[in-house]
This record gives sequence, structure tokens and C-alpha cells, in this order.
Amino acid sequence: HPPKKYIFATMLSMGYCARVLIDYVVNELCVKHPRMGVCFMDTEMGQEALKEIREHTSGYGFEIIAATSFMPGSIDLSGQISKLKAADVDYVMVCAVNRGSAYSCKEAAKLDWKPQFMFPGVGSSEHIFTLGREAMFYGKPPIGAAEFLPISADSEAKTLCLKWTKEEGLDEKDLVTKTLMGVTYGKTLVEGLKLAGKDLTVESFVKGMEGIKNFENGAQAPVTFGPDIRQGVTKVVVYRGVPGGADGIGRWEIVKPWTEPRKHSDK
Repeated sequence: HPPKKYIFATMLSMGYCARVLIDYVVNELCVKHPRMGVCFMDTEMGQEALKEIREHTSGYGFEIIAATSFMPGSIDLSGQISKLKAADVDYVMVCAVNRGSAYSCKEAAKLDWKPQFMFPGVGSSEHIFTLGREAMFYGKPPIGAAEFLPISADSEAKTLCLKWTKEEGLDEKDLVTKTLMGVTYGKTLVEGLKLAGKDLTVESFVKGMEGIKNFENGAQAPVTFGPDIRQGVTKVVVYRGVPGGADGIGRWEIVKPWTEPRKHSDK
């Protein structure tokens, strides 16, 4: 926002997903003023997420207790997690990619600390359970939110991926949530090309994409674009972690289907 003519998005910001998690804590878990901290990757993505989180918590009448950052590629988050523990927070929002989510849980386990971890957006890919294993459940099961169904859920995209995996002789255990993203992007692109017609030009393609309405792309809420709509997906799924079996690898269980963050102006 504002829309850009040649950009059609089906991903949502990490901050947008974090706002849904805050809604879940306040309205579903009934914790009206949670003691919340944020551990974020020091990139534009992480900084924007922190900004959205601060704005959303302020709308509920509480503030972030502590925030700490780390550089991309960091494998040691001991200082950051120690800082959040010292601040006595009960909820930790980790705004990072997969490794940041897993390493945060591992450091908390080392400190014998059991806050409620929350993973918004791309940091909630189910690959975190392979990376973190038992540490992901040392304390309370983590909760996450993203605009894609988890790989553990049944979906058209998952069915296609399993079919292709079998055909190529690959291990289906290597499938993760991000695997589904390629299917959703491809299906959305092809739908735009179909609507563009046979005489394909840049402008006819833009018109084709703008004609997509309530389109099912395999692993997301229905996609809708338009002349002034470039964010095609606006709904997010909330998950809760479920411990794994003998292999110690957990998975996501959907606890709240497609939902949007609360607008505080709608109180």
C-alpha cells in the first residue's frame, strides 16, 4: 500500500501476521495486558514488524516490555533471549526466518525459561520443528500465524507436491510449508495468464491479474485482485505446535482458520 501497478502480492508482512497473533492472545487466550517482548531480525522486514507490533499493542492499551535484535545469519541468540528473560516477559514474538525461531527456543531451554513463543509469517514454516526438535516444546507449545496452510494440513498444493515428489523419487519428509508457496504462486500466475487471453502483452497481463476474483490457489485464502487491489490475500491462519512422535519432530495444528487482524478503529 499504496498499490504499485506491476506488483501483485499474495504474501503478507510479518507484522501483519504478528497483529493476528496479538489478537489471538488478547481475545482468544483472554490475556488483556500480556507482558510481551520482541526478538527481531535487524532488517527492514524485522524493523517494520516491530513497528506494526508496537502500533497494535498500543491500540489494546499495553506496550512492549522489551525488544532486542540480531543480525541475519546469527546462530547465537543467547544475549537476546537472556535480555528478554531478565525483562520478565511472558510472551515472546520472534520476527525472523526459520533459524531465528528455532534458535530462540533452544536458548530459552538452556536457560530453563518457558515463555509463550510466537512466530509470525515466514518464521512459522514447519521446518522450525526439524531445526529445533525437543526444544520447540520445552515450555508451552509455540503458536504461529501465516497466510499459508501448514504442510501438515491437507490442501490441493500439498497433494500436488506429494505427487511430484513421488514422481521424482524424492523424500516427502523434505516438504515444508515453503514448498507450498511455489504452487500457490504458479497457480495464481497461470490464472492471470488465462484471463489475459491469447494476445499476451504487458497490459493484457495486468488486466488479467486484475480480473482474478476469489481464486483458490491451493494453500491460501481466496485471492482477489483489482484495479486498485494489489494485495490479493488478506487472511491468516493461526497454528499451535503439536509435539512429534518417536522422531521428536513436531507439527502445526490449526486453531483458528482464516482471519484478519483487528482494526482498532472498529472498537
